[in-house]
Amino acid sequence: MQKEGIEWVRKRMYPLYKPFIEYFHRRKVHPHQLTAFSLLFGILAFVMLFENMVLFVFFGLIHLFFDGLDGAYARKTGKVTVEGELFDKGTDFFITILLVSKTIFFYSSPIYLIGFGIYILENIIFFGSMLESPVLSFRTMTIFLLALHMYSFLLLLLGIVGTFGLVYQIQYYLGGKK
Repeated sequence: MQKEGIEWVRKRMYPLYKPFIEYFHRRKVHPHQLTAFSLLFGILAFVMLFENMVLFVFFGLIHLFFDGLDGAYARKTGKVTVEGELFDKGTDFFITILLVSKTIFFYSSPIYLIGFGIYILENIIFFGSMLESPVLSFRTMTIFLLALHMYSFLLLLLGIVGTFGLVYQIQYYLGGKK
């Protein structure tokens, strides 16, 4: 079901990405460079979080744009690699960790560390399986909920998503990795 949702989004985003794919392809840009741009704008969003929400949203949206563009570009140019997927997923996870860490620090509420720890554990298992086990990504939702100033809801939902993701992985491993 998760793959169908991703494909649905990809089909709708491709017309937006197409001119950028053509532009970067003419300039022989590597998909990793686009992932690096995604990382850069994600870090800038992190820096702006709770400092300037307009810039946070601006950089967050650019981060999300480049995050989608790098994969679309790699698929279109035939440059999809395991390393590229690890870099992309690692960037997503890193930005999520930065944003949630800053939110927890800002709210000084240690109870949220439980859900945060579960979410981190789910992702450690995912990366340990070399992206084979299922994972519930939360980065896009994190940026949107922060933009809407829904901080407590974000931290609560992170714990729920992390728990569901962990249960999903347990079922995956107990069910013979189907």
